[in-house]
Amino acid sequence: MKKALEILCGLMLVVFPIWGPGASFFMILSGLLSVYILIQNRSAFDWKLWMPFVAYIAIYAFGILWSDNVDLGIAAVRVRLGMIVLPLIAMAAVHVGISRRGLWSATALGFLVSMVFMGVDVVSHVLDGESFRDSIDGSQLCLPYAHRAYFMNYLMVVLLGWLLVYKEMPKWYSWLFYSFVIAVFWTLQGRMNIVAMMGVYALALLYAILKKQNRVLFGSVVGIAIPLLMLITNAVPNRFNPDGIESELALPEDDAAPTSVARTYVWLSGIEVYKRNPILGVGSGDMHQELNAYFEETGYTFGLERNYNTHNDYIQTLMTLGPIGLLLLLLLFVRPLWKAWKSVDMLLVLWLLYFGVVMMSESYFDRFAGVFLFASVTSFLWATTKRA
Repeated sequence: MKKALEILCGLMLVVFPIWGPGASFFMILSGLLSVYILIQNRSAFDWKLWMPFVAYIAIYAFGILWSDNVDLGIAAVRVRLGMIVLPLIAMAAVHVGISRRGLWSATALGFLVSMVFMGVDVVSHVLDGESFRDSIDGSQLCLPYAHRAYFMNYLMVVLLGWLLVYKEMPKWYSWLFYSFVIAVFWTLQGRMNIVAMMGVYALALLYAILKKQNRVLFGSVVGIAIPLLMLITNAVPNRFNPDGIESELALPEDDAAPTSVARTYVWLSGIEVYKRNPILGVGSGDMHQELNAYFEETGYTFGLERNYNTHNDYIQTLMTLGPIGLLLLLLLFVRPLWKAWKSVDMLLVLWLLYFGVVMMSESYFDRFAGVFLFASVTSFLWATTKRA
């Protein structure tokens, strides 16, 4: 049982960045085997771990009742079904003895497989006559399944696992691998992801100093130094120019709608839509419909044509399901964070803090990729926190 579940879980994590349907397929197989294991060993079932995920998806199911578009409401529930299955897989995995080292090995292998796809893309750009530097910039969105921000979250699992799963000082080739992952993380240029990563490394550095953990100490220093060095040297084209950031965050004058990407405007639009439905929200199926109607009303053609969501999971949940929905979303973080804090499990603490920050600039739970990575990693780390 352990070997079968370990293989299925490993395949699920390895193929995730490059083949979403494959990750879903292996998740279903792992889920079925996990249910069988939990039925045979009922003491392994953990209600406290499962219930926050079930409560979150349940409110989305109830949200269909006050939605005009039932089909989209059902689709919103379907994309989140992994939140029911993945915690069960985590419970079964812990019961049969799968460790955090196994989780890290699978994601590290998944990263290497992904690099093959990105490498092919870079080479194709070079063969087309582009410079190597420009070809790297062009490969930022080359993965066939995972958007760069989602892939950066996957890389963060690799980095945090390298930093905190192992205790011994790494060999030179391990340092080389770790540094390469950080360089790829920077190259992908998800700005909020990079800000969150730097914050996580700062906390890890403080933890390492207090606990006298050399691997975490030196790993955190490298994790901060490489992005800063790449920023200063502009080794890879970056998106941290003041004009670009200001254009996304600044609000237009005279109440006019912006004409390009504008995160602040989209966030405020989501809040305005919520104010019109302050008790229950607009319902699971009407988020895009109501937000697009507001864009049309205010003249934000850029967002309307691209069918924008709110690019913020907290605002989007509040707008969709009201305060109760937002409370249940926060519960997905508060419960495991409290457990991790009491157990001094820094891997789980830093993962939750990282993901909590990046959710402020993307609606990750709108896609299977976001739901899968958060639910799989969070539930497994939560289930293994006693052994951390």
